[in-house]
Amino acid sequence: MKVLILATPRSGSSALNRAVTTAYGMGGLTEPFNYELHRNWDGDRDNAHMYKPNHTPFDVPDNYVIKALAFFNHWPDPYFKHWEKGMDHFLKVYYSAQYQRDRNEFFKKYVTVFDRTFLLLRRDVGAQLRSMLVGLQRDRHEGGRVQSHWWGKYNSFDPVLDEEGTLNARLLFESIQLIRALGATHKIPLVFYEDLYADEATFNATNARLELGLDGMWQDHFNPENKWSK
Repeated sequence: MKVLILATPRSGSSALNRAVTTAYGMGGLTEPFNYELHRNWDGDRDNAHMYKPNHTPFDVPDNYVIKALAFFNHWPDPYFKHWEKGMDHFLKVYYSAQYQRDRNEFFKKYVTVFDRTFLLLRRDVGAQLRSMLVGLQRDRHEGGRVQSHWWGKYNSFDPVLDEEGTLNARLLFESIQLIRALGATHKIPLVFYEDLYADEATFNATNARLELGLDGMWQDHFNPENKWSK
């Protein structure tokens, strides 16, 4: 069996990934197309070695859960060399008609490789963008390089919607549109953050309605008291 979790940024995909791999008794691979992460990878965590940049992305191993983000630089991008020339140059390439077609076609095909796909979104996009901005600005707020922008518990603060934040807002909405389009094309129901990271009764009802197979996973993976943000 092959399972895909395709999510927008800051939608709880890491916890869903841990819950699905535990419940299904399968291995997990995190963000295989996140080159910013893997090009500086230290060690062999999450089996990242299985997806080198030249590896065929459609060769998905059996009995694996792959968690990926439908985000602007999270796909096996033949144009990724443009990233090294700076963000302004990269965005010109990214917003070309050819690039957009290639990205959309990749994800449409990629979904068909899997036996089960979870498409994960948040209803409260404002809170989602705020979480992104906090992640981007934690260094500035905490006065030094934090261990990770995105992992672990942290004290929340009021982020600033600066130029970088405005760009990320645009990219986030495009990510949401892509996942919604995939759901409509492939008739895959959407899973929402607010229905998982909720009280136990809401989680159980969602699990049953969507047949997620996550029985008994609420306390360890979705109890809102365990959220990273404090």
